Amino acid sequence: MKLKLKIFNKYFLITVVVIIISLTFMLTILSFFVSNFLAKEKYATLKESCTSISEFTATKQLSEGGFKTIMSYVTPIVSKSIDAELLITDTDGTPIFCSCDIYERDGNCVHSNKTVSDRIVDKVLNHKEYYEVGNFDGALNDMYYIYGTKLTDKSGSNYAAVYAFSQSSYIREFF
Repeated sequence: MKLKLKIFNKYFLITVVVIIISLTFMLTILSFFVSNFLAKEKYATLKESCTSISEFTATKQLSEGGFKTIMSYVTPIVSKSIDAELLITDTDGTPIFCSCDIYERDGNCVHSNKTVSDRIVDKVLNHKEYYEVGNFDGALNDMYYIYGTKLTDKSGSNYAAVYAFSQSSYIREFF
């Protein structure tokens, strides 16, 4: 009887260890797929928002004052709906407008005080889009999903860029 109990305990322990290892392995794989899915969804959301703003401005003939007025209405709404901040810059990377609450209240914020790096501006203006999980070349303090695209007028000339960024506290890098 004692021998049967020892054999049972041994097999029971081995079975429990195999189950725990299997569950750990499956949960690790599942978390990878979920994180990858969330990253792709965030990318698609940021891209769609920036592209919509770009398409909207391309169809309008806006003066500089009209552009700022329309963006002051459009960007906060889009920003809140996608849970991201929007930054609009000129072709040199100098911020024109930010959708964050501090900018809306004070007319100035952390994002609008820093010029977008030449590397990022070049990617947006010459390659049409920019996407990364990063800190915007040091302009942001944490890791963010960042997407940017150029804004063109009716003639196709670049006159600005729009960037959307959303904090990525649960993912570091997949691309």
